[in-house]
Amino acid sequence: MNNANNDSNPYASPVADVPADDAPPAAPLNVIWPLYCLFAALYFVQGIVEPTAGVPAQPMQSRLQDWGRTQTDIGTFLGFIGIPWSLKLLYGLISDFLPIAGLRRFPYLAISTAVTGVAFLWMSRLWTSPAAQSQLAWLLLATCVAIATTDVVVDALAVEKGQPLGLTGQFQSVQWGAISVAQIFGGALAGFIAQHGLLGRSFIGFGILSLASFAVVLFAVREPRHFRPPKENLRQAWVQLRSGRHITVLLVVGLFLFFWNFNPFSANVQQHYSTKVLGLSEQFYGNLYSLQGITQVISAVAYFHLCRRIPLGWLVHGSIVCGVLMTLCYLPMRDATTAVLASLFFGLTYQLGTLIQLDIAARVVPTESAATLFALLMAISNTGTTAGIFLGGWWYDGLTSYFVGNRHAAFDALVVIGAGFTACCWLLVPALRWAGVK
Repeated sequence: MNNANNDSNPYASPVADVPADDAPPAAPLNVIWPLYCLFAALYFVQGIVEPTAGVPAQPMQSRLQDWGRTQTDIGTFLGFIGIPWSLKLLYGLISDFLPIAGLRRFPYLAISTAVTGVAFLWMSRLWTSPAAQSQLAWLLLATCVAIATTDVVVDALAVEKGQPLGLTGQFQSVQWGAISVAQIFGGALAGFIAQHGLLGRSFIGFGILSLASFAVVLFAVREPRHFRPPKENLRQAWVQLRSGRHITVLLVVGLFLFFWNFNPFSANVQQHYSTKVLGLSEQFYGNLYSLQGITQVISAVAYFHLCRRIPLGWLVHGSIVCGVLMTLCYLPMRDATTAVLASLFFGLTYQLGTLIQLDIAARVVPTESAATLFALLMAISNTGTTAGIFLGGWWYDGLTSYFVGNRHAAFDALVVIGAGFTACCWLLVPALRWAGVK
């Protein structure tokens, strides 16, 4: 692609901007399908084992509640172990500019997946006493560092391989479709673990599954060696970053991602309201996550086929609409039936909004620093999510006191507040247009 096309629309698909006669040939299936399989396998495992949003999240929250912790305490605990997701820039810098034996991706994937497996096996015996909470928090923090590192390096591979082929949207759809499939199985599994108090035993399974992803990395990841010294790698990345409008575009996109993901209506509030206020069982609540996964897969398949046919400017508006609706759909939730309907609609809208954001990020980051800058954008996004989780539990308890113990009123108020924060993203649309979104 020539520089003129880069400058005219940095958000456009790399293939779509190239004249037809100059478009790169389609990659052969024997190149694309191994990538699809690799991305799907690692994201599926992440969707199962990630402590803050995967299968461990619900039973951990239930165990903390059994130990007498308040929603503020639980929000603080989850916010603490989620800190590594806000430090993804660091993992990207290491992967991009400190190769091991000339390899930037394979060694870090191998190390991170192995550490995840060992950490889960270590923690499997600790979920029996409240006295172990501090030790568990630090071990979970280390586990999230390893999982976040895997996530950063896999995303770098998706950017490096996807940009030249115009397949960033498709790769993101495969990755998040795999996470959604994990959610279909994982939601019911999480409910079963929480309902029957099997948290310690489940950590053994998480460890084994993580070690299986280590085996996938050993057999599937291949990359050319980079023998340039770190200083030269940094120089090349800086030259590419300064070209065109990359810096401006990255700043504006980062702001958009933060505000879209800053939503105080968080999962820990939803779980407390569903199980303690509405009286739904832990198993039923886990099943709701599985239902969300079904509609999320539908959204991923749809985006896979449509992402290159719709102008990105329209998609940006669509992501904001999805973000508002995915929160407001919980206003009518008062029983099992409305909880099922809300979960199905949430899965559809949340997945579409998320995929649009990820596609934007994957299209705009320079390939010389793919891990670093994509990780930076994702760290900004995750910081918004973590801040929302932290404040959500605090505000929920505060609103309950304001409404004199009326949890229904507190829940509804937090839903409206969360939707309002997402709607504020429309204030950034003029800046996105100024930066080049058409």
